[in-house]
Amino acid sequence: MRLVEKKMLSALYGERNYKSGNTEVRDGKVYLHGNHIATKVGYDVFPNLETLTNWPTATTKSRLRALGFNVRQRDGYVYINNELLSVACRKGSDLFYKVEGIYP
Repeated sequence: MRLVEKKMLSALYGERNYKSGNTEVRDGKVYLHGNHIATKVGYDVFPNLETLTNWPTATTKSRLRALGFNVRQRDGYVYINNELLSVACRKGSDLFYKVEGIYP
């Protein structure tokens, strides 16, 4: 895990705002290049699947992995938590996936 990702997690779970380069934590939301990529609600984190669909970059996937999501790309297709991203998006909500209790 990169140092910026460790600091991002610390700020997110410490309920502090943080900005370093292209990564920002503000009011419980994580942004990459100004694009919302995840939201923390209590101890749960929800990815923004729309952003991942539009910008499936290595950095977006890395930040989501740091948040506890299994994000990978194979044969040009993006998978999140072992489900094809386009299928996950059709389930109707960017709140479909979450990581529970990363930190107690």
